[in-house]
Amino acid sequence: MTAQGHTLIDCAWYLPEDWINDAARRCAAHIPQTVGFQTKPELARHMVQRVQSAGLPIRWVVADTVYGHSTDLRLWLEAQGLPFALAVPATEVVCVQTSQGYRICDVASIEQQVLNPQDWQRLTMSQGTKGERLFDWAILRSVPSRHRGWMPLAGDPPLPGRPERKGLLSGLRSAWDLPAHDGSGDRSTLVD
Repeated sequence: MTAQGHTLIDCAWYLPEDWINDAARRCAAHIPQTVGFQTKPELARHMVQRVQSAGLPIRWVVADTVYGHSTDLRLWLEAQGLPFALAVPATEVVCVQTSQGYRICDVASIEQQVLNPQDWQRLTMSQGTKGERLFDWAILRSVPSRHRGWMPLAGDPPLPGRPERKGLLSGLRSAWDLPAHDGSGDRSTLVD
């Protein structure tokens, strides 16, 4: 994707395991015998490898929770030195750095266990049909990370009559460098 536009450069069909194991279905769908079952994260890794082999630049790898839940994919992306933002489910157990030290908890409990109200910043994601799409964002250092990884968190903002956040939508594990974020409480780097 550039300022001039974007295009699809690769794709892969996900074939469920029961399809791969069903000879009649394989034959009817013309699935070659050389094609074996691969999880969606495995398919994603192969697509990224093909992009790397083609010498195309990769500025970001972005994906939803199906891919973010794969520890293997996250570790592989980090080992490749590729910046990534992968959503993880609320049940994902993560390790974050806090002012009191390291904390291991699931993403859903980070708000109660680690964050304070002043840690959140409300930002517009985009314009929706009913106006701005607002989310509250907070950021924590994720551990371990060879690349000074950060974990942004997004949640539905509190509404009148509902003072608490509706809950975290997802946590994003990332390996990008946010050098301007020094932990001082200045969250302006979230919108850079």
